[in-house]
This record gives sequence, C-alpha cells and structure tokens, in this order.
Amino acid sequence: MEQTEKKPVIFISHQSKDADVATMILDFLVGIGVPNDFIFCSSLPGNDVGERISSEIKQKLKDSILNIAILSKNYFDSPYCLNEEGILWFCNKPLILFALPEITFKDLIGFWNADNKLRRLDDSSDISYLYDVVEGIIHLSSKPSQQVINRKTRELNQTYQVYLKNRKTNEANLTNDSISEPPVLKVTTDDERIVLYYMFTKEVKSASVSNIDVWLTKNEIFDVNIDNAFQLLESSNYGEISVEGDFDLNIEIFRKYTSGDKEWLTGYKNYVDKHHQPRDELFYKLWKSNDMDQFVLLFLCYIVDERDSVFGSRSYDTWQIDKIKKWKKQYCLDSVLSSNYQKALNYFVDNKFVYVTEVTSYGNPRQYELYPSLKDLLFDCPEDIKTELQKERNKVFSF
Repeated sequence: MEQTEKKPVIFISHQSKDADVATMILDFLVGIGVPNDFIFCSSLPGNDVGERISSEIKQKLKDSILNIAILSKNYFDSPYCLNEEGILWFCNKPLILFALPEITFKDLIGFWNADNKLRRLDDSSDISYLYDVVEGIIHLSSKPSQQVINRKTRELNQTYQVYLKNRKTNEANLTNDSISEPPVLKVTTDDERIVLYYMFTKEVKSASVSNIDVWLTKNEIFDVNIDNAFQLLESSNYGEISVEGDFDLNIEIFRKYTSGDKEWLTGYKNYVDKHHQPRDELFYKLWKSNDMDQFVLLFLCYIVDERDSVFGSRSYDTWQIDKIKKWKKQYCLDSVLSSNYQKALNYFVDNKFVYVTEVTSYGNPRQYELYPSLKDLLFDCPEDIKTELQKERNKVFSF
C-alpha cells in the first residue's frame, strides 16, 4: 500500500475568541505562498474548556514544523490553551509568540517567561520576521516578489490595526456599561474617583496627600491631582480638608460605603486602570525604538550588574559617582558613564523611570528610585537585553 507523504504543518494555537487574529495570520501565510492545507488553526470551543486535547490536534502538534501562539487574556484564562502551551514548550520546535496589547512579558503564565520574545502584529518588522522564519523552514516553491511581501505585510498590519481599534471601542462600551457610581457620591472627575477608590479599599476615613501619593507611585498610577480631588470632594460636602491638608470623609458616607457589598468599586477601578502606566512597558517601547544613547545604555549596564535602584543627585551625586567608578574599575571600563552620570540620570527622570525619594531643604530632588516594575525587569533582566548591554559594555572596555 502506498504511504501518503506527510505535509508540513504550521500550527496556530489560539483561543476561539481570538479567531479573527488567527485568520489574519492564516491569510498572510497563504498570501505569501504557503499552501492552505499546510496551516492548522487550533480553535477552542470555549474559554473554560477542561476537556482533553483531541487526537487530531495531538497529531498536528506532532507533525508541526513551526508553532505560532496568539497570546491574550483569553488565552491565559483558558485551561485548554494552557495545556497546548505545555505541549508547545515540550515540543521544542520553532515558536513565534504574537501578543495582543494586554499581554507583556510579566503576564506570561506557565512555561513561557521573559526570555521568550513577544512579537506584535502592529509592528512590520515582526511580520517580516514571521515571513523570514516561514520561508527558511518551508522553502516556498514559488517565492513571492519583495513587492508582494511588502504588500501582504502592509495588509496584515492595517487589518490588525482596524481590529485593535474596533476591539478597543467594544471594550470601552462594555466598561462604560459596567461603571456604577455610589448612589450618593455623584462625582465627575478621575481625580475624585481614584482618591475615593483608595479610601474605600483601604477603609480609611482620613487620607493625606503623601499617603495617597506613595500608593500611586507604588502602583505606577499617573496624572492624578490629589489636591484637586480633595477640594472637589469638600465642595460637594462629602468631607472636609483639615488644617494639616488631610481629607476627612463624612462619617455617614464612610460607614455606608465601607460596609456590605463593594461591587460598585469595580466601576472606580476602571478609572484607576486607565491611569495605570507600567514603567517596564514604556521601557520596552523606548528600548525597541533604539532611543537610548551610550550614557543611558551604560547606566543600564551598571544597574543590571550592581542591582542598584537608588540614585543620588545634586549633593548626593558624589557618592553615586564613586559607586559607578568602583563598578567601572571592576569591569575595566573607561570613564564615559562616571563623567556623564547626570545626563544618564536625566534621561531616567525625563521618561519617568524613577521617582523622587528625598529632596533638599529647598525642595529640589536629591535622590531617586526606580519604579517597581522597571526595577523587577532590570534585576531579572531578560537575556536579549543582557546580550545587547554586554555589547555596549565591551565597547568601553579599557585595557
């Protein structure tokens, strides 16, 4: 009996709610010359499926020569997808991870971690990478022209951009529908909602600007005017500002909204999330755009090597530069960073990678600290960033 030749398989792992994205990738692959029957899309019947992976999918995974996973909140909420993740990891075959906007390296669950490169379909270079990998593995019989490749890349990018826009609109509509204000507290600004969210979740009747500011900093929540919130809440007779500048909630309001069901706080949390701007995500954007000069890259080398997260300025910069000189001596480097430390620190300040922890008697910053998410990233630095930083350090090696 003649044996049927096995076809190569490009396996696309995704959650059924993200099927539109899987279809975009499939259309791109077909458009660049991959036969349609070489591609297998794993579409799941539901977000909470707990059943075993079918024999068909097992066989396709076994035959695959390239695996593509579409990572989203839906994907990581699905036990079925997590099962597929484990198999993809175990197979140890070429793997490309395309992440939707809500997924960063810190959201990875299971076998994948920060060492895995996350790619985006709104980035043309990542789509080009997909083509290069596919062409290298399959060796397309009729290789498309560069003009066709560019057109298909542009089409996928644009289709995905429209998808993201519609997705964002739908999510915003859902969010607006879910927002419920407490029946008494009719507030109109994000500042008020975020301050009230802090007070009701912490169950504190009185709050100071400094305490809320520490909470905002720790959680990387930006563009909140606490003083404005206090004044607006006082003018609405929801409480009063003390001589010390603290805000004291009306006791009836405090008792009512810190007891019983707090489901209505979900509405306020939507506003908190809107102002949540993780510094590690900003860092990745700037890193990818090659926006960092030599001083900044060497400063990053120093932070990664020394695990230093507190930096002096003004009267405190002397001891900081001394620490950098010791690091420089240990690695036999020249004086580029120690001579340009303030320029490197200014880049961190300007991009809000650090926050002020101490000030001079005149109120000027003299000590800064890394925001928590960026500290976590650099102290457990992904291998691809480490490699690039090592190259930068080698450039200033001094014999």
